[in-house]
Amino acid sequence: MIGSLAGKIRVHGDEGRRAFRFFVALVLLLARLVTAQGTVEYERRELKIPMRDGVMLFAVALIPKGATSPLPILLIRTPFNAARELQGSTLPESLRELGEDGYIFVVEDVRGRFGSQGTFVSLRPQRDPRDPRGVDESTDAWDTVNWLVRELQPGDRQGRAGCAGVRPEGADRGRLGGVGRGLRAGRGAVDSGTAGGATPAPMLAGLLAGSR
Repeated sequence: MIGSLAGKIRVHGDEGRRAFRFFVALVLLLARLVTAQGTVEYERRELKIPMRDGVMLFAVALIPKGATSPLPILLIRTPFNAARELQGSTLPESLRELGEDGYIFVVEDVRGRFGSQGTFVSLRPQRDPRDPRGVDESTDAWDTVNWLVRELQPGDRQGRAGCAGVRPEGADRGRLGGVGRGLRAGRGAVDSGTAGGATPAPMLAGLLAGSR
């Protein structure tokens, strides 16, 4: 852009060259200011979230700095190491478009994986509803969402999304805006469109981005 402008502007003498250099410096300064305004800084927190049976699940949160109003929470539940997914205070490239909408991002290790306590069960069956202390992926999601709303961002206008094996019947419908699941499938693996009614994480991210 600057090169095309330079080709159209005729510079006469030292005064003209100085004016042109000032113009180029001003354009570069404005470009940097626009880029800086679009950059969100995050605070990284490591969390221990209690479940109804006393097990503590590990999660990492990235919270936009300087927020003055309630923010929606995007929850990702994974068996693939939450600390690795959010290693620092910089948002991963795959989430940056959603970051423009001002989400709090939380990645949680599912029960029994990496930083989370308990026993990992692949394709854990649904709990017996007659057992008040019974647990499954949906109750873990419910307990996590309730804790996040209460501890991270008090208020009653939170948008929520969960993934990695979360079932919608386990969501607190007053606080959970959407439920999805995350899956890193190996070569040759077959990934169905939904699991227990939960939307795959890439599809959920596309839906959230398209709703802006």
